[in-house]
Amino acid sequence: MAEGSNGKRSREEARAAIERLDLRRQVEKSMEVYGWERERALEAERWYRNFLRLCHEHDGPVTAIGRDADELWHLHILDTRKYEADCEAIFGRFLNHTPLYGEPTAKDKKLFEETVKLYERTFGAVPERVGWVCIFG
Repeated sequence: MAEGSNGKRSREEARAAIERLDLRRQVEKSMEVYGWERERALEAERWYRNFLRLCHEHDGPVTAIGRDADELWHLHILDTRKYEADCEAIFGRFLNHTPLYGEPTAKDKKLFEETVKLYERTFGAVPERVGWVCIFG
């Protein structure tokens, strides 16, 4: 899960920064680590970029409902200096990652349902392999 950005960057600045993100190394690493085909890795990248957009544009917390996008987020976070710089470019601050431990609470379930609706309203679809994953914060 991640908290809503209320960032220092305008919507246009954030979208441009998300488009400029160089995630080639994370995409390549996902193919190596998870055994994904290139098509699946690129689809995960697309949904990860969509997740970042929601994190910037939505006022409240958002869950990374796509499992593959969440895995790509983890690979991005592991490159700490790049992740920090990318967050600064997009949000004007660091985007924290809050993993979900144990069974989801009623609050987690409500947030998940709200996030699914947000994805549908914003992108007209939800990612494949949807499930309980992480929340930005």
